[in-house]
Amino acid sequence: LLANSVRFKLLRSYGYFSGLSIMSFERMLHVNDTIVDMGSICEDLLHCHLNADGSYNYNDLKENILRFIELGVEVYITELDVGLNLWSNDGNHKKVSDVIKSSKDWKKFFELQNEVYYKVVKTAKDAGVSLISDWGFRDDIPYGGWRKDQKAWMVNKNYTRKGAYHSVLRALFDSSAVAK
Repeated sequence: LLANSVRFKLLRSYGYFSGLSIMSFERMLHVNDTIVDMGSICEDLLHCHLNADGSYNYNDLKENILRFIELGVEVYITELDVGLNLWSNDGNHKKVSDVIKSSKDWKKFFELQNEVYYKVVKTAKDAGVSLISDWGFRDDIPYGGWRKDQKAWMVNKNYTRKGAYHSVLRALFDSSAVAK
């Protein structure tokens, strides 16, 4: 019944983490105005497939979320994962052994992963994101090959919670958007 009375439009957005150009944002404003004029509901889904060693601007993420919320758009972070970067500069896939050489390297990876998970979730919640969902569940399931061997998820293959799991809980607790 609802589908017959309301037209839903989902905008799947990639790349809003690092800031929108003015032209891109103006296009989004036009699309949003058109959707609102047609009586549709507009939601923006921000996909977050990230690497633990990535350099992310969390202020840009927050500003972009707020820009969409100011338009009346409900913003979701979807497909959140933070994995080991196994891509080389030439676009070829590397092996884990090319990147991780010792237990010290694994320790550093997991520290970075925990930090990225925390900062993304806290920033998103502080900005007013309505929903955050992860992509995947435990590390040994490659989900069609996606992020195979990259340890991108919050639970180990034996279902024990990783530091990333606790970082997400801490971010949710620390968020100013959470009623305390």
